[in-house]
Amino acid sequence: MKKYLSIFLVFVLVSGFVYGLEIVAPKGPPSVPLIKLTEDNPNYKLSLYTDILTEVIPEFMKADEKIYVMPTNVMAKFYNKNVNLKILNVTSSGMLYILSNSNKIKTISDLKNDKIYVPAPGSSPDIVTRYYLKKKGINVDIKYSSSPEIAKLFIAGKIQNCVLPEPYASKAIFMNKKAKRILNFKEGWKNIAGTDQIPQVGLVAKVSYIEANKKEIDKFLMDYKKAVNWVNNNPKIAAKLASKKLGISEKIIELSIPKMNLISLQSKQAYKVLKNYFNILNEDNKKVIGGKIPDEKIIYK
Repeated sequence: MKKYLSIFLVFVLVSGFVYGLEIVAPKGPPSVPLIKLTEDNPNYKLSLYTDILTEVIPEFMKADEKIYVMPTNVMAKFYNKNVNLKILNVTSSGMLYILSNSNKIKTISDLKNDKIYVPAPGSSPDIVTRYYLKKKGINVDIKYSSSPEIAKLFIAGKIQNCVLPEPYASKAIFMNKKAKRILNFKEGWKNIAGTDQIPQVGLVAKVSYIEANKKEIDKFLMDYKKAVNWVNNNPKIAAKLASKKLGISEKIIELSIPKMNLISLQSKQAYKVLKNYFNILNEDNKKVIGGKIPDEKIIYK
C-alpha cells in the first residue's frame, strides 16, 4: 500500500496534478477556453451558470472555495463592500457591437435621432454605449430589453438597430441576412478612452481561497492563457468541443470566437485598463462599481 501511495505522490509532483480547483462561468462562448482547459485537465472542475443574479452573486457572498467568471464592475462592487477578493485576470478586451439591418444606416453617425435597443439599463453595455455616443455627439432614442430578447427581435426584423455582446451579435448577423455590424466598440473605444481595451469580464476569487491554493492558481492561470491561445487559433475545433456543453450551434460559436477578443491580462497591465474602465463607469454612475474606483490591491499579482 505504501508503495502505491509513494508512486501516486511522485505522479502528483511530476505532473503538476491539481485537484479541487472549481471554476464557475457563464454558459456562453466566453467560457470556451475553460471548457478546453477542463477537457485537458479533468482535475479542473467547471460549473456553468445562466443567471448571475440568482446563481452566482448569493453564492459568492458566502463561498470561499471557487474561482468565478463575472463582470468586472460586479467585482468592484464586492470589493467596495469590503469583500476580500482579488481579480485574477481580464478575459476579454471587448465583445460589444452595434448592429443594424437598415439600408439607411451605413455608419455610426447615421444613427442620429434614430431608435436603438440596448441591454439592461445601468449595465456596462448600456454605460459603454451611452458614453461612446455622447462623446461622438450622437443623440439616439434608447430602448431597453435583455440581450436574448433584443437578438430575437432583431433577427425577426422587428427592430432595426441594437447593441449586442457576443455570441448574440454573431447569431443575429448569421440569421438575419440584412444585418451588419455598424460599430465594433473595441475599435471605436481607443479614440475616446485612450485604449482599445474594454475589460468587461474576468476571473475572480476570494483571498482566503487564493492563499490556500496559490501554487495551483498560478498554474491554472498559465494553463488558462494557453487555452485562450489555442481557442483563438482553432475556432472550428474549439466550437465543436464546446457546442454540447453550451447548447449553442458549432457555427455560431465558431463565428463568435474571433469577435470575442479573448485574452488573459494580469497584474499591473490588468489594473491599468480596469482603472480606465472603472473611471468611465464611475463618471456615469458611481453605484455601478460600488461608489468609488478600487485601488490596485484589488489585483492578484
